[in-house]
Amino acid sequence: MNKRLRLTLIVIPLFIAACASTEITGKWKDRTYTQSIDKMLVIGMSKDQTRRRIYEDTLVQKLEQKGVTAVSSATLFAADQELSQDVLEPVLERESFDAMLVTRLVDVEKDTRYVPGHVVSSPFYYPPPHDYYYNFYDYHLRTRPIVYSPAYLVDDTIVSLETNVYETRKDTLIWSLTSKSFNPNSANQIIEELSEIITEQLEKDGLI
Repeated sequence: MNKRLRLTLIVIPLFIAACASTEITGKWKDRTYTQSIDKMLVIGMSKDQTRRRIYEDTLVQKLEQKGVTAVSSATLFAADQELSQDVLEPVLERESFDAMLVTRLVDVEKDTRYVPGHVVSSPFYYPPPHDYYYNFYDYHLRTRPIVYSPAYLVDDTIVSLETNVYETRKDTLIWSLTSKSFNPNSANQIIEELSEIITEQLEKDGLI
């Protein structure tokens, strides 16, 4: 196995809010790889063992729904174990994995947006002419409720993730997907969304 692929578990905050969204920002597939993956090892690169396990278990479940035999790395390796070549390679061979899928954190961006204020008025409102005060009824009709929405600032959080699939026999990258999740604040929904996106794209690309 290429030593550059030494996998040291790092922190990956998998969060998302109910109102947030996860979208694909990039995707690549090795066009020369035409086989279907039957058995896959799933690795979530995180020191938070609870989130790592939830992510891996969720993705394993979705892959199995597609007919793939998938295994969480947390069931095969100790929580603090470095997934180096000499640790990982014997397991891949012993368990006869066709591929391994690895998800890692790329970046967490903080951004502040300015949302300008605006005026919302009645559809009957129009600027008064010179006889603006002619009588109360005319005054009331032309100045009925006007609502002003003030400007405000919105703090956005954008979490970028990368998911790679490596073919184990030749130790080569065969598929890669990058994604962004906007305004995250809950772990479980980003896990659900990302797992759904990954399995759907792997199926569309003919890998499962």
